[in-house]
Amino acid sequence: MVAKRGGRDDQECCEKKAELTRRASQGEGPTKNWQLKDKIIYFINLLYIPNNNELKTEIAIGCHDSQVAGHF
Repeated sequence: MVAKRGGRDDQECCEKKAELTRRASQGEGPTKNWQLKDKIIYFINLLYIPNNNELKTEIAIGCHDSQVAGHF
């Protein structure tokens, strides 16, 4: 899956996930703006998208080409 691979390839994403996991295991809880829910990173309650062009393209196509968006 592109999303999982994209997260593994993004160094910043890996570091943030490791920090949030460490904080949770030590009982510190999440930081003010960052959360880890079900192994997914959120920044201010918004999904964090790893820096991966293939993943970003897949997301854009999914949003742009849907019938709800009105584009085909």
